[in-house]
Amino acid sequence: MSSKMAESSDDQNLFNCPICLHLLNNPVTTICGHSFCMDCLNEFWDRDNQKGVYSCPQCRQTFSPRPALSKNTVLAEVVERMKREAPESGTDSPVLSFAVSGDMECDICTETKQKAIKSCLTCLASYCESHIQSHYASPALKWHKLVNASPHLLDQICSQHHKLLELYCCKDQQLICMQCALINHQNHSMTSPAAERQKIQVQLKENQDGLQKEMHQREMKVQEFREAVDTHKGSVETAVEHSEKMFSELISSMEKSRAEITKMFRAQEKAEVSGVEKIMLALEQEISDLKKRHDELGQLSLIEDDIYVIQNFSSFSRYHCSALCNTSVSQRLKFEEIEKVISELKSQLDDLCEQDIVRISEKVPTVHVMVNSVNKKMIKKYLPSQPKTREEFLIYSVDLKLNVPAYSSLSEGQQICVKV
Repeated sequence: MSSKMAESSDDQNLFNCPICLHLLNNPVTTICGHSFCMDCLNEFWDRDNQKGVYSCPQCRQTFSPRPALSKNTVLAEVVERMKREAPESGTDSPVLSFAVSGDMECDICTETKQKAIKSCLTCLASYCESHIQSHYASPALKWHKLVNASPHLLDQICSQHHKLLELYCCKDQQLICMQCALINHQNHSMTSPAAERQKIQVQLKENQDGLQKEMHQREMKVQEFREAVDTHKGSVETAVEHSEKMFSELISSMEKSRAEITKMFRAQEKAEVSGVEKIMLALEQEISDLKKRHDELGQLSLIEDDIYVIQNFSSFSRYHCSALCNTSVSQRLKFEEIEKVISELKSQLDDLCEQDIVRISEKVPTVHVMVNSVNKKMIKKYLPSQPKTREEFLIYSVDLKLNVPAYSSLSEGQQICVKV
C-alpha cells in the first residue's frame, strides 16, 4: 500500500510546474520539451522583455523571438484525470520560493534550490517549506529542535567531535558538546547556551547604558564648549569695540597702535577658538564612535542565535574613551583688566603707548576657554604650535621707540625705531 502511495506521489511530482510547484494548470510545453503552467511561463518571460532573449526556466535553453504558447491538450487531460482519481490528496503542494542571492538554500533540493525557512539543530541541515513538513509530521523527527534558517549552522558544531554545541562550560568559558563534557570538562560547572545568553544580555545592556552615559557626557561637554566659545567671542567683541572707541580718540600717531591691539585680540581669539573647535571635533567623533558601538551592541542583542551571540560578544570589547571629557571650561571670559589698560592709554603720551602695548600683549594670551586641562599633552596636539618661522613671530611684533641721549652721536630728540 505504501509503495503504491509513493509511486502516486512520484507521478504527481512529474506533473508539477517547475515554477510554482503545483499541479500543471493550463499546461504548455516549450520547444525543449519542458512543461509549465501557461500563466507561470508568461510571467517568467515577461521579466525578459527588455533583453529580447527568452530562456527555459528549467534547462535554460534560449529562444528568440519569444515563442507563441499553445495549451498542451493531452497533458492537460492527464492532469485533470489525476485530479479526479486522487481527490483525497486535497490541497496543492506548498508554495515555495526560489533561493536568490543572500538566501539560505534548502539542503535537500537537488535541481532547483528553494529558499530554506528552517534549520534543524539535530540534523544540522536547512529545509525549504516543502521538505520541512516531514519534521512536523513524522513522530521520529518532530522532537528535533528547529530554528529559523541560519547561515551560522556549521558554527554550532564541535570541530573535534562533530556534534552539536549544546553546553557552556562556565569554568573554561567555552561552548562544548556532550562528548567534550564527558572527556575534557569533568566536574566543571555547566549551563545551557540559553542561560549563558541571558547573562550576556545583561552585560550587553550594561555596556549600552555605559555607552549612552559616555555619549551624554560628551554631548554636554560639546554644549559647554559651544557656550564658552560664544561667551569668549562676545567678550572679544566687547574688548575690540572698547579698544576701537578709545583709539579713535587718540591722535593719528596712535592709529597703528590701535590696529596692533585689534590684531592681538583677533590672533588670540583665533588661537583659542581653533583649539576648542579641534577638541569639539574630537569629542563629536567619539560620540559618533560610541553611537556606532551602541548600535552594534543593540543589533547583537537582537540576534536570536545564542551561539552566534556568545561567539561574537568577546569581539565587542568595551570602548575606551579619551580624557577630553574632563577638560574644564571657563564660563567667565572677561577682558576687564585689558580694557582698563586700554583706557589708560587715552591719557598717556606716545613714549608710554608702546610700553602699555607690551603689557596688553602679555595679558591677551592669558584669557583661555579651557581651564585646568586634565592632560596637557593630549590638549597640546589640538592647539597651535609655538612660533618658529619669521612670519609666525611677526604676528606678535611691536615697534619700540628709543629716546637717544643728548651726548650720543645722534642729534638730541632723535629716536631709533626697532621692530621686535
